[in-house]
Amino acid sequence: MGAVKDSWRQVRRVQPGKIAKAARQPFTLLLVAANQREHEALARYLAPETMPPAEREEALRRLELVLAGDSGLAAARRRAHAAIATPAARAQGCDWAVVLDVASPRRGAEELLRRHGHLLLALGRHFPPLRPVAARGLIQSTAMRNAAVAALTAIPEVVPTPLGVAWAVGEFASDSVLLTANQVRLAMELAALYGRPVSWGAQSPAILAIIGGAFGWRAMARGAVALIPAGVGLAAKSSIAYGGTLTVGRWLWRRQRRPRGAVSVPGQRVVLEHQPQGGWRPRELRQLAATRHAS
Repeated sequence: MGAVKDSWRQVRRVQPGKIAKAARQPFTLLLVAANQREHEALARYLAPETMPPAEREEALRRLELVLAGDSGLAAARRRAHAAIATPAARAQGCDWAVVLDVASPRRGAEELLRRHGHLLLALGRHFPPLRPVAARGLIQSTAMRNAAVAALTAIPEVVPTPLGVAWAVGEFASDSVLLTANQVRLAMELAALYGRPVSWGAQSPAILAIIGGAFGWRAMARGAVALIPAGVGLAAKSSIAYGGTLTVGRWLWRRQRRPRGAVSVPGQRVVLEHQPQGGWRPRELRQLAATRHAS
């Protein structure tokens, strides 16, 4: 019962509210292109027409579009929190922006999320094509973190010393507590990434599955250390923590990717509406026509 209480106490340190806030934080993504055709291609890539209409409209509001040679580019750059440029725009001097080619976007998406890690959840939440890249990054980083924790906590078991004994009776003796907490945090982050509710109640099925499976991974890792000599056992324990977290992460990812509210009919065409500050913003044709009619 003590292990269960310790696990729950450590898991409770995960703060769903902060994770949800990070996914909802406001930001502006600047899209720099050589012409309007490239602007529309970038907007359609980031906010596909298959998105639910309300979510797509919210995603489009996060974008600001400016031509590479526009006089308002410098001001738009200062307003933006992150920036993407097409290869043609980069050739015109926009080498400060992340280059993203819609014909082969994965490398650009990875660089965008790497450079702006503090916006990873928010970018993924609003732009579905970025979610797979963001999810893989979250899963990989959590697996690496858990592998490091497992390696450190295996040292007292592999090399008995007075320091190791003192370490073993402390919190680090139950490394499954830390591994479990990291996996629960991953569950919350993936939920936020896919726009799902981020709370203990909403994610309770996943959390209970993680906590239940943690003791199985722990038993397997302890067996590896006991049966395999010295440093080989330590490496095995670290590998089990790494592989186990990858397995849990991929299961969580599949769980969050279940379709939700996608539209099956073609959406309205994205058009560019000129803004007073000298750029363009993407708008749907129907909404733009309604705005013009009302004015």
